[in-house]
Amino acid sequence: MKKYQAVIIASVVWGCSSDPQTPVIGDRPDAGVDMPADNNTSDMTVTPDMTTEPDLPVDMVSEDMPSDMGPAIRTLVNYRSCELDSDCPVGLGTCVLEIPLNRPDADGRDRVPLNEIFPELAQGQGVCSSVCTVNTESCSELSVNGNTPDPQPYVCQVIFEGQSPYPNPAPALPFDGELSPSELTAGVPFGAICRPPFQLSPDVDDGFCAPCVGGEACAGSAVCWDALTGEAAADGEAGTCLGACEGECPSGFECADIAGGSYCRPIVDTCTACLDRDGDGRGTGRCGGAAQPVTPVDCNDLNADVYYDAVNPGHAFPEFCAPENDYNCNGLSDAEEQIASTLWGDDHCTACGDTCSGDVLNGSLSCVQGVCTAICEMTHASCDGDARNGCEQPVDDTSRIYYRDSDGDGFGDPNVPQFACDPALPPAGFVDNDDDCDDTSDQARPGGTEVCDGLDNDCDGDFDEGITFNSNGTNDCNAAAQGICANGTAQCDGVAGWTCLAADPEVEMCNGLDDNCDGQVDLTNGVPPVGAPIWYPDCDNDGYGVQPGALSRCFEPQTAPTACPNGSWSTVNTDCNDSDPSINPGRMEDCSTAADDNCLANDPPNTWTNAKSYYFDRDGDGYSPTPNSRTPYCTIIPNNWSEALFNQSDCDDNNASVNPSATETCNTPYDDDCDGQVHDAATGKVRRYRDVDGDGYGPNTSGFDFCFSSMTTNEQNTYPTSNGGDCNDSTTQRQVASNGHLYTGVDQAPNKIEVCEGLDNNCDGVIDDGCPVDFNVRNARSANDVKGSGSGWQLFECPGNKVMSGIRVRGKIPAGFCGGETGVFGVHAICTDPNISVNTNNNPFTYTTVNSSSEEGSILGFAPGPDGGCGWNTITDNTLNCSGDSSMRGFIGRSGARIDRIGPVCVQRTLTTSVTPATLNLSSESNGSQAPSGWNGGGDFRTTCANNEVVKGFWGAFQNNRLTAVDLRCIDMSLINR
Repeated sequence: MKKYQAVIIASVVWGCSSDPQTPVIGDRPDAGVDMPADNNTSDMTVTPDMTTEPDLPVDMVSEDMPSDMGPAIRTLVNYRSCELDSDCPVGLGTCVLEIPLNRPDADGRDRVPLNEIFPELAQGQGVCSSVCTVNTESCSELSVNGNTPDPQPYVCQVIFEGQSPYPNPAPALPFDGELSPSELTAGVPFGAICRPPFQLSPDVDDGFCAPCVGGEACAGSAVCWDALTGEAAADGEAGTCLGACEGECPSGFECADIAGGSYCRPIVDTCTACLDRDGDGRGTGRCGGAAQPVTPVDCNDLNADVYYDAVNPGHAFPEFCAPENDYNCNGLSDAEEQIASTLWGDDHCTACGDTCSGDVLNGSLSCVQGVCTAICEMTHASCDGDARNGCEQPVDDTSRIYYRDSDGDGFGDPNVPQFACDPALPPAGFVDNDDDCDDTSDQARPGGTEVCDGLDNDCDGDFDEGITFNSNGTNDCNAAAQGICANGTAQCDGVAGWTCLAADPEVEMCNGLDDNCDGQVDLTNGVPPVGAPIWYPDCDNDGYGVQPGALSRCFEPQTAPTACPNGSWSTVNTDCNDSDPSINPGRMEDCSTAADDNCLANDPPNTWTNAKSYYFDRDGDGYSPTPNSRTPYCTIIPNNWSEALFNQSDCDDNNASVNPSATETCNTPYDDDCDGQVHDAATGKVRRYRDVDGDGYGPNTSGFDFCFSSMTTNEQNTYPTSNGGDCNDSTTQRQVASNGHLYTGVDQAPNKIEVCEGLDNNCDGVIDDGCPVDFNVRNARSANDVKGSGSGWQLFECPGNKVMSGIRVRGKIPAGFCGGETGVFGVHAICTDPNISVNTNNNPFTYTTVNSSSEEGSILGFAPGPDGGCGWNTITDNTLNCSGDSSMRGFIGRSGARIDRIGPVCVQRTLTTSVTPATLNLSSESNGSQAPSGWNGGGDFRTTCANNEVVKGFWGAFQNNRLTAVDLRCIDMSLINR
């Protein structure tokens, strides 16, 4: 009975059990330990209820167990089965349903279902644990006792070993072509799981999976097993304790016959995370150190000297050599790798174990290409055919020394001499001279012709010297390039032969070449090179162009400028007038033209033609004080200079108004015209007059010219006025001869108003000018204001200067007024000659208008007409005059179907003479009498001339001798003044 300081709960016995309900791993709910839901075991003790729980058999406390044992712990005899993580109590991990591999297996799988490894599990079942294929530390997180650490930890155990990259069984050597070095380095695929500490269960041997040494007993009934032999470990050999198998083993183990008994053997021959049967530190699982925990393939885990090591593939050589061996696991025979090899030939020269090494007479032994050869000192040779006898023949006879001629050109390599034991039999491939400078090529030998091949063809110590690409001694060649780059230079590149080096591209220039080798002549990406000429349109073809429309081209464009189809191009853009070929910078400036002929604003005088001279002229009046200081100019005269008149000096060059051509004036105090005299022949003099009568005017005969600004006081008193034209400057009273009126000089002066008194008041030479003399009539016209209607018009006008002042009307009235109408059978014009009557007794004179004469005009239609059946009264004539000095302005009357009566419209003529010239006013218009009287039929009418007109005559229309219509003949009336 195992001795514990704690009460053991829920142990499951392997194999046969007296309890029919003993749980084993599988699909039963009682497989493993069923823990309380809260997993709190800190105060768990054995209770009567626990002993009756059907899924949790309990070992009773042993009778020899001390009564003072500590608290009970839980143990497992197998993994707890599960389907979900929730099936796993705290501490037992998660539900592991498949085992991930460290790398894909040969079939491509990178994980294996756990029920394929543990066949007792059903499909979809797993165990409560943790995968430790990659991280063994995950096992330290597990505990059968929940949050309380177990007395012994979980252990990471390899439970699946995949197919090794090295085939087993191995085919006949060699088969290195079937192996992958990277696969061999990656090792054997495997999977591992965390195994619970089954050994804590009282039903499991304490030494379960514990390391052991053969000859020393394991705890309980366990046996010390050697995985290398698969049997019980021999005395002194390391092994692993395996428990007895009396029924079933934990998952991952299987019953096996060992040393005459049945024991639970691991299914992958290891209880740990590493399967390494031969103990060489290499195997399946995590057998290496921290830097490389997974080791390369161990193709024979039963021999510690056999394994794959990519870094040291000869780890077993030369110790092990056999044709059937492959100690370095590379698919090659160890004998083939070593016999006659450079590294191991001295140990295995012609066969495994044929040693060819060590010192001999005058030399040492070495395996050379599978032949044990004596490597002699420089002074001896081996000539007896037995290398092991050493080097017995001295080599100081030069007639026996030959040199290797590898290239067969008849010249030997001085670096590879060979002593010939028989002078008559030189070694094959050797010659008796050492003149070859390169024994690898028959093209390099004394007397050879130097060519471009990287060899010293003539063995003179120089390579490829003194040669040219062309027979004419040049190295010119055509390179695979464009433009000037195609002009290549051949270069000898030794073994590679001649190389035609393209010329280096240059900056594109305007030279008709492709300088930058881009396939475009005088262009780069379609653009002319920098510095290409700028071509300017030259529309007047004078060799000078203008900026607008300029093009950058290496050569002159072949098409005319757009602006001028008949123009050309120029590289000079300084033309200031491209429409005139006579104007351009190449011409001389012609000062006789207004144009800028040479397009230079400040061109020097030596470029002028037809230049003029200018002189210093400070005041710019065209005259110089020093006329001999002459300077040429063209069109623009500088400030303070002018084209001065030669030899006419300016007497004041600070005053532009003073110079020889100036006009002497009274308005300045200086000599304006530079003649040396002030105010002589001056313009601007003022004429002054005497004024005796003091009316502000003097006679023209008394005038004298003065510069007013320089007049003396006496002169100003004597000639007080600048007004002349006085026709009477006397103070003497005189009388007008025609009327006796008295007057003096003050009554006559140019500023007086003519007052019509028999004097020339305004001194214009005309007495009473502007005073009325007679009337003037002119511009006769018809008024076109017809009154009545009819035909058979007759016209009458007063003759000469006469106008109408009245009418005489012939008319009659029907007898008894029996229904007949009155009738106007004739109108006689009374003409008058309007005149002016002057009264000279008054001062000033008075004037009135009078009709100085009258005259009857022609009578129209004075025959009586029909009386309408009533008979006529006696015909009457009625004279209707305008009074006094009046004249007629029109007609008034009454008319129906014809004019029944008619009379004059008069206007008064009035003169205004107070201010000359006199004016005529036609005013005070009045209606005269009408005739014949006695009939009031029809309607009134009135027709007049314009305001400034009087009646000159009239038109009359008669029908049946009766007047039916009238129209005035008007004429202007104005005064005739003196």
